[in-house]
Amino acid sequence: MGWIKRIANAATKDWKNANAQWKDVVKIQKIQEGEKVLPPKHPSELKAFEEAANDPKLKELIDKKDEQLIENVNKIKIESTDPPERWTATKQLPSRESEFEHRNDPIWQYGIDAEKLDVMWQYFRPFERNDTQRIVRKQDLKALEDIVEGRLDLMQKEYQPIIEAMSRKKDKSHRHAFAQKLLEMPSAERQEYLKMLAQKQQAEKKRLDARLEEMKLLDDEFKKQAEDEEQKEKTKK
Repeated sequence: MGWIKRIANAATKDWKNANAQWKDVVKIQKIQEGEKVLPPKHPSELKAFEEAANDPKLKELIDKKDEQLIENVNKIKIESTDPPERWTATKQLPSRESEFEHRNDPIWQYGIDAEKLDVMWQYFRPFERNDTQRIVRKQDLKALEDIVEGRLDLMQKEYQPIIEAMSRKKDKSHRHAFAQKLLEMPSAERQEYLKMLAQKQQAEKKRLDARLEEMKLLDDEFKKQAEDEEQKEKTKK
């Protein structure tokens, strides 16, 4: 029996498709003409529909106008069928075109007005620009750094002005009055004075060395006398 059904379905398939398409074409024509076309109903539903349509009492109730019912229905507000409101951006969204259009606009970039931006820049700016600057050579900065760190001989003549300037800037409260007076002297006079001090130091050193030699000779003589006394005492015994 199964093969008979398959043969029958295959034979009537084209006819059923053509019939369904023809019905669809007829319904579309009716809809285009403005005629109301009801959707197809199930056989059991179609039977109940025909019975209700042929019932005169039900038709009378349907045609009857109930004012209270109309008023109650008008009070009903169905919100579920209303389309949801979409959020629309009032600000221009970031894109390649908008970035290029506002490339020099900090208000659009940061989202604040000009007054707030000025206040933030006044109190929270990352750096301070100084338009008046002194231009110096790198060699001079390197030489100054070497002098401050003590990597050069400060006794050279060309470094004397730097030493004097550094000495003046230091706290002079701990300096001796003699050193303070020496720093206040003119350069030539100070050099002569330092030269004289060096000569005095050398002369004092020679004197002390000579005195030290004399003390050594006296010490040796005292030791010799002590040894002679000890030998005399031993011979007496």
